[in-house]
Amino acid sequence: MTLVPTAALADNDYTGGDNPTTCDVSGAVPGGTFPCSVTGADGQEAGMSGTFSTGDEVGIAGATATVTKAVSGGSADFSISVPESDGTLSLTTYLDGEAVDSMTLAVVDGAAVPVAVDAEDLSQTGFTNMPLLVGVGLLLAAGGGAVVYAGRKARQDSTPLAP
Repeated sequence: MTLVPTAALADNDYTGGDNPTTCDVSGAVPGGTFPCSVTGADGQEAGMSGTFSTGDEVGIAGATATVTKAVSGGSADFSISVPESDGTLSLTTYLDGEAVDSMTLAVVDGAAVPVAVDAEDLSQTGFTNMPLLVGVGLLLAAGGGAVVYAGRKARQDSTPLAP
């Protein structure tokens, strides 16, 4: 599950790209509950499990273990119960037994703050056009060599011959 801390904090709805999980974390406060929806093909088994940094149990659809539901109408809905204390809540989403998504929230008095984003969901940063840079360098070197060669050739042609 992708957590976009800047834009998404305005509406407390976290989802992203091709990720199958959407959560409205407005109720993700100590002692609160919030809904999550897992998208998938009808008939798939969707599941969620959670852990809390204090060791307190995370309730998912009234249970404290991994809860599974059949996807119907394109999604399966879960209700997440947050423990009464501040801490870090980690959720994992499964489709047909395979972990497909995860999220981590810092749950503090009155707010839930995303603390992690799946690495594969981060935008690529840094210079990505190295082949272009190498090509430009080769052209500059070839151009510089041509200028030096032409200069030497012109100097040789203008040198008078000895009688």
